[in-house]
Parts: sequence; structure tokens; C-alpha cells
Amino acid sequence: MGNFGRISSIALAAAVLCLSPLGGQASANTEAAAGPSPERLALLARGINLNSWFTTWADPATYGTRLRPDEAVFLKKAGFTVCRLPLAPGLLFDPAKPAEPKETISYVDSAVHMLLDAGLAVVFDPIHGPSSNADWERGLDRDPTFLAKVEIYWEALARHYAHSRATVSSSR
Repeated sequence: MGNFGRISSIALAAAVLCLSPLGGQASANTEAAAGPSPERLALLARGINLNSWFTTWADPATYGTRLRPDEAVFLKKAGFTVCRLPLAPGLLFDPAKPAEPKETISYVDSAVHMLLDAGLAVVFDPIHGPSSNADWERGLDRDPTFLAKVEIYWEALARHYAHSRATVSSSR
């Protein structure tokens, strides 16, 4: 069975790393005790998947141009409230330096701020890899050293966005 139970709770925490256009830093203790506010829950009401933007099959030359600000505004006007943003494991994660997301984070930063500026919340999916990425999946399931590095990476990613103008929420 490997690390499946531990991975499940870590994956859940990573998947709900949510950036909100509401602004302000929510207290983890307050939210854990009282649950998310109705305003934060409302942000998750109508979502859209922005797949293929930051994945292994995407052309890195399109990271900065895949979605334009006017298209993000259109999504908001169409009634969407949240965007799921899959991040391929190798995009930001370097097992040799798990606490330091790769420089490509600048593209993700730009995308996040564009979506927030349009009034959309963002939910990261930082474990989204191609189904053929057996090494990633095997490492998460069977290699405690690799899993520890991934945990460090996810925490670094959360810290990175905790210092932005966005609100970061992480359930643990």
C-alpha cells in the first residue's frame, strides 16, 4: 500500500491551495475552527479547468500568452468563479532543491495575478502529471525520501503565494 494514506491527505491539502480575489490573509486557526466563510465557499461554486497551460505537453513559449487578460474577464462575465490550474510536477519542482520553486514560477505568478485581477479564484492542482509519469507516481507512493521532498515543495509553494496579495487557504 505504500504511502497512499499520507499522500491522500497531502494531495488534498495541495489541491485546495486556493487563491482568492477577496484579498486579505485569512487566519488558518479561525478558518479551521469556524470553517470557510460563505464568501470563500461561493468562490468555488462554478469552476473551469485551465488544463494544458502549465503541463508537460504545453509549449513553454506559450506560458505567458496562453490566456489573455480579456479572456480571463470573459470567463468571469460568463459566470465562472474559480479556475483550476494544473501544474505539471516538473514545471516548478526540482528534487535537488525542493524548497525553491523553479524560475518558471514567474509565469505561474503572472497567470495567477491575471486571473485574480479578473475576479476569479484559483485552485492549484500541483500533482497533475501525465498518466505516463510513472516515476512521479511511484516516488509518491513508495519513496519516503521523494515524498518528503514533495512535501517541502508544496509548503514552499504555499509560502510563496501566502506573501502575495492573494488569500491562501490550505486544509491539513
